[in-house]
Amino acid sequence: MILFVLPDYTTAMLTPGKFSKNIRLSGTRNFFCFLLFTIDCPYSLFRLSLSTIYYRLPLLSYCFLSFGYLLFTIDYRLSLFSLSSLTIYYSLSTIDCPYSLFRLSLSTIHYRLFTVFTLSTALSLSATAPSRPSQQAARRNPGYTGSSPRGYAY
Repeated sequence: MILFVLPDYTTAMLTPGKFSKNIRLSGTRNFFCFLLFTIDCPYSLFRLSLSTIYYRLPLLSYCFLSFGYLLFTIDYRLSLFSLSSLTIYYSLSTIDCPYSLFRLSLSTIHYRLFTVFTLSTALSLSATAPSRPSQQAARRNPGYTGSSPRGYAY
């Protein structure tokens, strides 16, 4: 079918006296042939010309891909922002790599949570750690200098 469609443009270009009439007739005939060919062969995208592939792929697949991408983005953001403890870490990760949202797996989020939890635990333990025995002895005995074995100054 495509072999009968293509020569109409060449015959219209080769007859300059009947240029507009041939273009109008061949354009209408080509449109209906293209429409019939599209209906007859809806799955033969790669056997068509490059212009037809570039014309049909955005119309057919872009709608489904954009709709699926939109649903996936909404589900992805809702699943992360519904967890209140992950909101801060998700915003930090998007600041670090704003163009790799879909490469941020759960292991990355868990790694960030584990790192922040470890740092906060270490800081809290260091703040509440018991003091050394010499400092405790100095608090109990104000005259303690550290040189006497009994803890009293001479």
